Amino acid sequence: TSLMFVVATQNLVGVLSTPQSRTRNFSYYSLGESFSNVLGPVLVGIGIDTVRHPHGIGIDTVRHPLTFLFVADSANHKIRRVSLSGATTTYAGSGNPGAADNVGTSASFSTPEGVAVIGLDVYVADTGNHTIRKLTPSTGAVGEATTFAGAAGIFGFTDNVAGPLARFFSPSSLSAIGTDLYVADSR
Repeated sequence: TSLMFVVATQNLVGVLSTPQSRTRNFSYYSLGESFSNVLGPVLVGIGIDTVRHPHGIGIDTVRHPLTFLFVADSANHKIRRVSLSGATTTYAGSGNPGAADNVGTSASFSTPEGVAVIGLDVYVADTGNHTIRKLTPSTGAVGEATTFAGAAGIFGFTDNVAGPLARFFSPSSLSAIGTDLYVADSR
């Protein structure tokens, strides 16, 4: 079975396809008068540290030209940063399920799924923890994870409250419009 994830921003569309093989292909397409592949396919996560079960993807729209794509690597409990050349690095996440707020691989997630980018910050639907996490750029090519909304391990439905008082039940998708963040719960 082949899966495809699409993200659109400004006049570009990103497509991440995951065929049965372990190779992940990512392509950018320009939305001008014709729909054309402007960068060609790049390989994502080839090698020992392969991306497994990619879900949400977000595009860094602050840096020009566009520089990075962020991918929720759900089965590896990581957030990956992918350059346009296809170089894939771990932006945050230890690879073991958990809820630690920390920097780079000292942070942990539990089956992250949704990703949205606002400015330089990457927001993550940390599905297994029932939280929304915020990654801010840190020293080097890693992000610092903090819990933005919800409380790890506590699920529910509580709206119109801030930070740790909010409740989600397996948030699975995020979308950013301007500086507003929208969350879809999967239950």
